[in-house]
Amino acid sequence: MGKLLLCLVAWLGGYDGSQSWDKIGVDIPPEVNLLALRGAPALQGALLVPLMFATARALGISTPGALLAACGVLLDGCFLVESRFVLTDATLLLCIVLQVWGCASAAKHPPLSAAWVRRTIVGGLGVAGALCTKWTGVSALAMAGGSGHGGLTRTLALT
Repeated sequence: MGKLLLCLVAWLGGYDGSQSWDKIGVDIPPEVNLLALRGAPALQGALLVPLMFATARALGISTPGALLAACGVLLDGCFLVESRFVLTDATLLLCIVLQVWGCASAAKHPPLSAAWVRRTIVGGLGVAGALCTKWTGVSALAMAGGSGHGGLTRTLALT
């Protein structure tokens, strides 16, 4: 899914696939729209910062702590560089954090309420996006499974 998303954004930006990427360091012709190629990962990297803040708040972390978590993502040099390249890692991280936010915020609502269903769907979309991007997204599936098991256990204990 990550590569398909990059392809879609590049195609919408007018990239025709004529550039050969066989060697690193080859000059890129001026007709290649680099904004279209690097735009999606850069946007996903930018969206990860406020999503990390919201996730930390959903996990019960204080506002200063959530701000520190968001600043950690913002100021992480590796992520900053990586999200500006044409890589699928920004998609993977965004989907994993989206899944954690969905599960953490769903746990604060009664099971099967409208808010719980919406947040569970968002968490499921995050799991699907992470799994479809890279195999390391299996960790998102494990986290969602553990969260779902814990929620089910709490629900059954109340009845």
